[in-house]
Amino acid sequence: MSKFANILFTYELTRMLEAAGSAAISVACHPGGSNTELGRHIPPLFSLLFIPLRLIMNSSAEGALPTLMATTDTQVQGGDYFGPKKWGEMAHSAQKVDTIPSSKDEAVAKRLWDLSAELTGVQYTL
Repeated sequence: MSKFANILFTYELTRMLEAAGSAAISVACHPGGSNTELGRHIPPLFSLLFIPLRLIMNSSAEGALPTLMATTDTQVQGGDYFGPKKWGEMAHSAQKVDTIPSSKDEAVAKRLWDLSAELTGVQYTL
């Protein structure tokens, strides 16, 4: 759900930036399944499930590529989303990927933005 929330935030911030006439953009990215040390503390039995996944996972360096693409590609536009394309966005080269239709629901994105501001006490003005 956190990835979904990040995408909603990206789209809402994109709308706010465009409405304000700002030249800044908001983009989202994710590393996909990257073979890192993040799972080193999971129980051994559970780690057995990851053995076949490691065969298709990207390396940690490859997992960094969507972030690099989102921040350095001169063709990036506000609202773009980057990650690996294959195996359910688990692995492959970094590229622009699609989001699910519900992530483009403007009312849900605005509600999440407003609720987040309310709960954190942080208000952003553009």
